[in-house]
Amino acid sequence: MSALVLTFQFTGCDKGSFTAHSSFTEIDSPAGLNSQSPRLSQDLQGNPLLSWIELEGERSILKYSVMRQDQWSLSQEVARGDDWVINGSDTPSVVQLSESLMAAHWLVKNPNGSFAYDIFTSHSQNNGKTWSNPVTPHTDGTAVEHGFANIYKSSGEGREGYGLVWLDSANVSMKIFADSVHSTSGVSLRSALIDLDGSIYEEQLVDFLVCDCCPTALTQGSQGPIVAYRNRDETEQRDIFYTQLRDGHWSKPSPVGFDDWHIAGCPVNGPAIASVGNTVAIAWFTAAGGRKSVRIAISRNGGVTFEPQFEIDHGDTLGRVSLAMDSSKQITVSWLTVPKGSKFAQIQLAAYDLKSGPLSQISQDTIILETNKPVGVPVMASLASGGGILAWTAGGVRGPRVKVFSWTEG
Repeated sequence: MSALVLTFQFTGCDKGSFTAHSSFTEIDSPAGLNSQSPRLSQDLQGNPLLSWIELEGERSILKYSVMRQDQWSLSQEVARGDDWVINGSDTPSVVQLSESLMAAHWLVKNPNGSFAYDIFTSHSQNNGKTWSNPVTPHTDGTAVEHGFANIYKSSGEGREGYGLVWLDSANVSMKIFADSVHSTSGVSLRSALIDLDGSIYEEQLVDFLVCDCCPTALTQGSQGPIVAYRNRDETEQRDIFYTQLRDGHWSKPSPVGFDDWHIAGCPVNGPAIASVGNTVAIAWFTAAGGRKSVRIAISRNGGVTFEPQFEIDHGDTLGRVSLAMDSSKQITVSWLTVPKGSKFAQIQLAAYDLKSGPLSQISQDTIILETNKPVGVPVMASLASGGGILAWTAGGVRGPRVKVFSWTEG
């Protein structure tokens, strides 16, 4: 970290006047040395729950910590292994689902395929003290790519458990080219419920054709879980879609906004989503028409429909967006940029107010990184008291470390 700079570049929405966050500072990270792949969720009280992977030689360890009253809890271990898949975009997760139930997932190499890997999921019924034997939510038995998963609360058939939704390559004939390790077509979005006895049930095909390797995003909306993801059609249009679980079934996938971005390859750039009550926000990156931009769309009816999208930045953006919304409906969006001629990438953060009606910007900040090739996606979560935290993987490949910043309401 080399600097924290206030900027005034903004396009779209209500410009108004805006200043830096009143308190935006680096705080202690619960993650140790050689840590990476951060992910953020919230516990039942709205406190940030940070998960990450720490490396000990060839061994990977999934850990987590919860911030309560400005203090991180002692880090807890969920699982470990020496055959995991580690990358900056497809990250593990740990979530709290009830007073006693927690669930986690991570990725494990499948030895029966050159680039194949599986999702492993485990749960704890005593709030993280012990964890169940892991299972895989996909039952196809194929040695292909399964990943980009999100965990959600379930209410299927009166059984206690949880759900997962993920990208699945089971229906793909694997054609691997020298410049790509990803499937060339046919990746789908699927879901399943996991019972506390480890059984898999209510498997569903959510969308039969989606972008191959763009991260998905999920929020537990007021009317059920909402998943945002990058869709794909036969013409290679790759715009952002969403679907909501209602009465045990996923709604028909719908576009958040019409970008008309056609690209014959995966941009590895998924959306971000957050919600409070009936307000849902989705942010994403697009390069439709050759214009690189970050956009946001708001729903005020629980995700049933979305208002017209706004462009919040364009030009040198790399995308890799994240999004947080606090109880006052202040929205904070982050994304990456590399300005022309600069040796360093930047994390841009902009805060918006929804309380008074239209989306209006109230602050913007820039974090200048020590590299022009940032690792993974910076992630955000709101604090129960207002404001939030931002985490990302700093350092190089040989010495990664998860760093954390916090801010108060603008």
